[in-house]
Amino acid sequence: MKYRIGDDIVELEPTGSNVAVGSDRLYVQTATGKKSAVVIRDGRSILVSFDGRSYRLDPVERVTGDKSGSTNASGELRSLIPGVVVAVPGCVGEAVAKGATVVVLEAMKTQQPLLAPFDGVITAMNVALGDRVGENALLAVVSSKIEGEEP
Repeated sequence: MKYRIGDDIVELEPTGSNVAVGSDRLYVQTATGKKSAVVIRDGRSILVSFDGRSYRLDPVERVTGDKSGSTNASGELRSLIPGVVVAVPGCVGEAVAKGATVVVLEAMKTQQPLLAPFDGVITAMNVALGDRVGENALLAVVSSKIEGEEP
């Protein structure tokens, strides 16, 4: 799952060969030995204290750049953070199914696909391959497809 840590977005796997889970701690085997991390859930966020530093991990929604965590009923696909457009598999007039990738943004070496929030048609594409975009930039719009209507 992807998490926001301050301005960074990281993808974390909950378990791995170098991580053991305790009741309130994770035990992490590093190159310098075994260390423990205190882990506390705070709503949907996770608080972690590891190696003398504290982190707050907030989940990142994959469907849209909407930071409110709500579903994107408007169909607007916005950038979560500043980045570069690395793929534009969708185009204006194209019918898309819910979950189809419309635009892929890369920030801090992490690719963030922006997905169609529902079945519909791409009615606006405001970016092209290689474009740099700012936070909350409107990248594309997916509109509901009306039954029997041609795109």
